[in-house]
Amino acid sequence: MNATLCNNSFRSYERSLRKLDSSVPWSVKNQARMHIKDGHVPYNSTADGLSNLPMV
Repeated sequence: MNATLCNNSFRSYERSLRKLDSSVPWSVKNQARMHIKDGHVPYNSTADGLSNLPMV
């Protein structure tokens, strides 16, 4: 799946989530690629990935 298609899918998911609860600032991401965006080495596990989430 190319990046444009992925981004369109993510925006579609975000719209659906906003319909369920518009008070939440939804942001759908491909967690398998977030290490690239964040400049990290690939995460070893779900727990490793979650430990690198930015705190808002």
